[in-house]
Amino acid sequence: MVIHRYSNASKKPYPPNDIIDDIRREFGISLSYRKALAVKRHSMKLLFGSDEESYQLLPSMC
Repeated sequence: MVIHRYSNASKKPYPPNDIIDDIRREFGISLSYRKALAVKRHSMKLLFGSDEESYQLLPSMC
């Protein structure tokens, strides 16, 4: 659910508060801000790789 929201970069940002609202609405589960932030970070890592992996690509772009 979260990865799908991040896979389309042309859409607006998907902050943790929106993740909390969507999880509550769709699954009826209460989620803390800290957990929502962890979900966001994990989703971003799955989609785009870690920061280290991204920085390793920079020399090939120059």
